[in-house]
Amino acid sequence: MVGSSGDDQAHAPPPPYDSLKISPVGSPDWKTRILRLEFQAETHDNQLSNLTDKTNAMADSLDSIQRTLAQIRWIAIGAAVALTAKEMGLMSILSAVGVSGG
Repeated sequence: MVGSSGDDQAHAPPPPYDSLKISPVGSPDWKTRILRLEFQAETHDNQLSNLTDKTNAMADSLDSIQRTLAQIRWIAIGAAVALTAKEMGLMSILSAVGVSGG
């Protein structure tokens, strides 16, 4: 049957604000609620600051890793060029010019 389940209440629109009867003057715990919200906002601010610091530190670490990988790449390229030159017999030419090949 349509409309006979308890789902009708879950999909009902919220009541208008006037019917909620929220009154800071009449509610004794409004100060507590405001203090709790201020504490949560301060906690979230601290957490956000910590996350920002960690993000900056991770960015620095990633930059360092990228520089190291670039160095490794150029070392590998240099080794490949030296090996190719040795196999092709170009090391004797380089030695004659004055470049030491090992």
